[in-house]
Amino acid sequence: MAFLTLSIICDFDSCQPRSARAAGVKDGVYPRMVIQRDKDLLSSIAEMVRQNSALYPRPIPLSLLATSPFELTQREIQACLQEMKDQEPYKDIAQTTTSLGSVFLYSTRHLDGDYASMLAEWLDVGQFDNP
Repeated sequence: MAFLTLSIICDFDSCQPRSARAAGVKDGVYPRMVIQRDKDLLSSIAEMVRQNSALYPRPIPLSLLATSPFELTQREIQACLQEMKDQEPYKDIAQTTTSLGSVFLYSTRHLDGDYASMLAEWLDVGQFDNP
């Protein structure tokens, strides 16, 4: 299975496909990734994790990889994570587990481990327990 990552830069008036680097990310601009079956799956996953860690900042739930556009099975997700763990370009992709047992991914280039754990706990547990 292969994927190509294309960033779409959207503002309130229009959506234009162009590279995120060329466009830059400014206030009021929302970058979104469109995944097409053309290129490296591991790179696509890592790029999504890095973008979320850097821009928002937030870790992403592992369960997100089972939804569109990835639509991976649990077996495929685990195989990708194992392969990423063994390759140098993906050494910054780390995992944290919440008190409910949900696994989140983040990039150590952009998020400290303790901060990523706190954010994951808030996303998975805290925000639902607060009125």
